[in-house]
Amino acid sequence: MPTKKPLRKRSTHKRTIKDSRGISPAISTIIISGTLLIILVIASFVSTNVLELQIASTEFEQGKTNMMLLDEVTQDVALRRGAGGYVQFNQRSGGIGITEHTETISIEILGQAVATNSSTATTGNWTKPTEAYNDGGQYAYTKKGDMQPCLQSYHGYGFNIPAAANCSKVRIRLDASTRGDEKIKLYVSTDRGSTWLTDTWESPALNSSETMYWVDVTAWTGWTPTKINNDNIWARVERVVVGADASETRLDWIPIEVTYLPPVGTIYDSALAHPDQPLISMVYRGGSRVSGSDLTLRGNNSLIVNMTNALSFLRVETGQGIQIKLDYYRVRIVEMGESLGGGELQNYIGITFLRLVRGNMGGSGTVNVKVQNTEINTTAYVYSGDFTIQVKLGNDTKKLPLYPEANKTVVMFTEILVQFSTA
Repeated sequence: MPTKKPLRKRSTHKRTIKDSRGISPAISTIIISGTLLIILVIASFVSTNVLELQIASTEFEQGKTNMMLLDEVTQDVALRRGAGGYVQFNQRSGGIGITEHTETISIEILGQAVATNSSTATTGNWTKPTEAYNDGGQYAYTKKGDMQPCLQSYHGYGFNIPAAANCSKVRIRLDASTRGDEKIKLYVSTDRGSTWLTDTWESPALNSSETMYWVDVTAWTGWTPTKINNDNIWARVERVVVGADASETRLDWIPIEVTYLPPVGTIYDSALAHPDQPLISMVYRGGSRVSGSDLTLRGNNSLIVNMTNALSFLRVETGQGIQIKLDYYRVRIVEMGESLGGGELQNYIGITFLRLVRGNMGGSGTVNVKVQNTEINTTAYVYSGDFTIQVKLGNDTKKLPLYPEANKTVVMFTEILVQFSTA
């Protein structure tokens, strides 16, 4: 006969079933609502960031367009005295401003000069070495059959090149001959013979009759007046023996020719022209959310441009935060041709420099950058012969040599002052 379960055990079972009930609907609703709220907050934050990024990027792209427009307005205004214009900029995430520079720009005229000097001092083991001081007459020579290194140094050239001059060419002349088939080798020193430059020159087999050799040593070092003046430049010759026997080798003359560009005059110096107005450039700074890469939008960084190039240099830079820079640190030089003036043929050169001037700056939000032509100054200069125009900006230098056919050249320099302001 089956045995009935005790009542105590049945109660325990009922109690276990009762304790296994699910979480109440109210608590479930709270958990789900909280989770959805967190998701909503995160989504809102992400969408806001994406929107801010899009707005900043769009504003920066608009800034590029506005800076290109600002450049066009500036160059248009520069053509007419008193003309003006403006460009509107949105400064929600970025901002337009002015950057001052400590460097100055100058325009100089360099005239070409050539100095050819003879040696007045010598040392070595050639015979009658002083005969090579002058052209013609006797000559310095090496002895026949002497196989030792035959070296002779020449110095005391007495150059006095202006300290501010630019040395454009250095040549050494050797009037040499031989009784056999020997050669002659040239060395150059710029420290009074203490050391010799790495580059050397060796002649072909010399002739029995005197032959003139001009050796261009311009590329052997960076020539400066210091390396030439004060007896610093020395020339040394060595006989190069060909074959088993050493023939007599002769040197009639060994002068040095230096072509240099001494300063003739300064056309313009930005620091002297306007001592209280440093050079400036316009800068549009992108917001912290904007990214990009270096990019040239217009012009180039050359100091000298012609009519086919822009006076401006507009670019995107990322060195210190992304920004758009616009400056006019270059000079336009145009050869305008020749015409009769004062009863003689004259050559005409036009030089233009556009200088930005700081006005009242300030404001937030949407601002109008005003561009105003405040002044145009033109000055004429007259030069003779060949010359070089040199433009310097800090340590950067650019030269433009000119070889006019007319005896006189009229250089017309024009400085245009354009003021930028937002107030």
